[in-house]
Amino acid sequence: MVGLAGAGLVLVALAILGYNLWLNILAERREIRVLHSISEGTEALPALLTTQMTLVSEPPGNTGLPCTVKLMWIESGGNRRLSRVIQSPDRVSVRDLAFSEGIREAPHYSQDPVNLSSKGCRPWRVEVSG
Repeated sequence: MVGLAGAGLVLVALAILGYNLWLNILAERREIRVLHSISEGTEALPALLTTQMTLVSEPPGNTGLPCTVKLMWIESGGNRRLSRVIQSPDRVSVRDLAFSEGIREAPHYSQDPVNLSSKGCRPWRVEVSG
């Protein structure tokens, strides 16, 4: 009986590990759509951001400005829209966003991607990591 319980715990642990590994693989492949039509400073950004990209504000940066970067996505297991606001960032790592709590678990549907918009920010440019 104890052996079956131990085997069951091992299977549950493997399932949880596999699920987390799968979420990490999906997060690494996640694309974030830029909402150019309602954003300020995103003109130089591509329509889709990948995890190899970092957004960098033009000098002297956004510190002290009323700059907000807003992310919106669909809740995992539901249909509620969630959002996160980042205040006055000079750099935004797309990989960090894709792996952040909430976005990492969000569905990877192409019709309901994670969306990014910015308001009151200096123009953004993309730096790509190898």
